[in-house]
Formats: sequence, structure tokens, C-alpha cells
Amino acid sequence: MKSSIAKSLVGLILVLGCINQLRVVIQGDWSEKPSMARLREEAAKLRMPIGFRTSEDARAFSKVTYLGLAREGYSHQPIDEVVKHFNKLADKNAWKRKAERRSSDRIVIIYCDGPFAHLVEIDQKDNLKIYAGTYWSSSRTSEKYCR
Repeated sequence: MKSSIAKSLVGLILVLGCINQLRVVIQGDWSEKPSMARLREEAAKLRMPIGFRTSEDARAFSKVTYLGLAREGYSHQPIDEVVKHFNKLADKNAWKRKAERRSSDRIVIIYCDGPFAHLVEIDQKDNLKIYAGTYWSSSRTSEKYCR
């Protein structure tokens, strides 16, 4: 008896998960969904500061509600110079700043470039680690949603 109740609960959780995923897909803004090639073109605009070192190629993400291309590495420049670099890049390309979050050791900045979001995360507790990615999101509630 306990086994059938447990199976029923697992089944219910799976059904609710599927319904939630379907809701996300139906309510999404699927306009201007790019190809991965187009995303790569847009990501090329997100240039890293001088002295940026990385040990790996950019990683591509293709999920139900978003596409992304991101890379991470390190810089020896002071954090204020790195922030200045990305702000100048945004001004040069007429990107709109969507959000900025700061803590004692981390800064996250999101710029909108049409339907694309350029997300930059600078972590100074880890030898000035920079995580930078370009995303397209269909979810209107996502911080990576730009239209």
C-alpha cells in the first residue's frame, strides 16, 4: 500500500513538472530566436579586456527557454579598470544597461543588445575571475531577457 502511494506521488510530481515546463514554453516570447551561428556573431562583440587569460574555449548552452555562449578566465587588471572596459564597450555598441549587482567581492552587469543579453560577472575573491556570456532568452521573467 505504501508503495502505491509513493508511486502515485512520484507520478503526480512528474505530471506537475511537465505542466510547469509546458506553461513556460507557452508563455515565452519566442520572437527573434537566433541560430547558434547568429549567437556566436553577437557574442564576438563581447570583447575581453587586455590581459584576459582563459584555459578553455567558449561553452555553448542550448536549453528549452534560452541559448547562450559563455567563457571565463582571469585578468590582472584592477577591478575598476575591468568594469570601465565593459562600460566603454557597452557605450561604443549602444548597449543598454539592464542591471548591476555589487557585493563586497563580486560585480554582475547585464547589458541588452536588441534581443541579446551580455552578462558579465567579475569575481575579485578568485584572482579577478571574469565570466562573460551572451544569451537569448524567451522567458520574460529571466534576467537574460531583452526585447
